[in-house]
This record gives sequence, C-alpha cells and structure tokens, in this order.
Amino acid sequence: VQFVIVMNVLFISWLTFHLFAFVVFFKDLKRLEWLYISSSVLIPLLIACIPFITDSYGSVGIWCYIRSLIDDGNCTSRPDIVGITEQFTLYYGPAAIDYTIIIMAIAVMTFTMAYRTWRHKIQGHEQQLLNSEEPKQYAKALKQILPLFTYPIIYFVLFLTAFSNRIYTAK
Repeated sequence: VQFVIVMNVLFISWLTFHLFAFVVFFKDLKRLEWLYISSSVLIPLLIACIPFITDSYGSVGIWCYIRSLIDDGNCTSRPDIVGITEQFTLYYGPAAIDYTIIIMAIAVMTFTMAYRTWRHKIQGHEQQLLNSEEPKQYAKALKQILPLFTYPIIYFVLFLTAFSNRIYTAK
C-alpha cells in the first residue's frame, strides 16, 4: 500500500511538471520519461522499506497501514508516536507540500491557457493574414492535454479527504 500511494503521488507530480513545461514554456520533455518512470518506482520502494526498519507496519486501517495505536493487551490502546510520526513524515507531510505546489501549477497553467486563448482571439485576424501554423498546433495540443488536467485535481480531492480524516483522528 505504501509503495502504491507514494508512486501515485510521484506520477501525478511528474505529470503536472510535464504539463506545466509544455503549457507555460512550450517544452516537450519526452526525453525525460525514463526519469519519470524510474524515480516513480525506485523512490517509493525505498520509502516503503522504512516502516519495516522501525516495525511500524500494522493491520490495514481505514486510511493508513502504519500503526497509530499500540494494543496494551488489556483491551486498551495507546498512541504509537513512531507510527504517527512516520505517517506524517513519509506520506502526509510531503504529499501536502507536493499537492500545494501542484494546485499552484494548475492555477498558473489555467491562467496561461486563458491568456493565450484570449490573445489568440484578439489577434486572430492578424495571425490568419500571416497564415501561421503556430496557433493551429497550439490549439491541437491543448485539445490533447486538457483531459490530463483532471488527474491532478481528482487526486488532490482524494488526498484532501484522507488527509483531513488523518488530522481529525490524530491525537
């Protein structure tokens, strides 16, 4: 579970970075796809091993697989400080920072696309006179990448639900 969750966060981060580079700077970063995939697999693998070292893995709960409570043996439980710390340092903290950056990047991309669309409509007649291929290529590329904008937003909403529940239940 730890591996897949962190891998999703990294894939969404790389997707947002790729979209940002294309939308804002017109950079095609296909040559970096090997970095996207390898780092999205190797980094989560390393992170998933840390709770094994501290013996913090427990049974899977509603949102988290790392123990946040230790059973005392007499039907009572006490907070597991190591487990709670690992939950926040290995996932919730970095993911919250990452998703904040992703939301800001989406806002910049949305503003950039809206501005370029508005500018293209204002200057559209001049561009048609020059018979430039750039506006046509940009419009075609936008149609292809706009559906990809939904992935970071959906993952942010799902993360926000889990994160607020974790903060609420943390003691």
